[in-house]
Amino acid sequence: NVILLRYQVGSASTEERENGFLDALKKFPDIKLISADQYAGATRESAYQAAQNLMNRHGRDVNGVFAPCEPVTIGLVKALRDINRAGGGVKVVGFDAGTQAVEALQKGDEVIAAGGIDLQLLGLGRNGHIGFNEPSGSLRSRTWIKILSEQTLTDNSDVFGSRSAMPRPAGRGGCE
Repeated sequence: NVILLRYQVGSASTEERENGFLDALKKFPDIKLISADQYAGATRESAYQAAQNLMNRHGRDVNGVFAPCEPVTIGLVKALRDINRAGGGVKVVGFDAGTQAVEALQKGDEVIAAGGIDLQLLGLGRNGHIGFNEPSGSLRSRTWIKILSEQTLTDNSDVFGSRSAMPRPAGRGGCE
């Protein structure tokens, strides 16, 4: 069971992200969308309040949440902490990760960030070691921050146009 907590009407970039999420969900009929009509508003506080309302209704049933921007991500994580579902209880996909989202990653909250840490790219390394666990890694590992190796930077610099344009830290998505 997943929730989409929208940002606000009229924000083109977040509406595109929300629509992309909804389109992607159509490929997975076993995943049930239990809420997609709630708007968080432009601030972390309004997002927190909206997320609290959703968690009051769906907190026991939700397995994942989609947050289209940084204020929504932070509000959702805070509301999940309130009901003791953060830290892996509920997976959070969020965008534009600022300082608080990075701190959430460092605390072990399951925030998968697309932005803010520059950008999380799944399968960036030669054997996919950034976006997924190394072949020798545990399938129960958690999300954490990884500093990209010199080899990974070299291997992927052409994708970014130059080595200096490459992000240095990246969020490493756990498999749990």
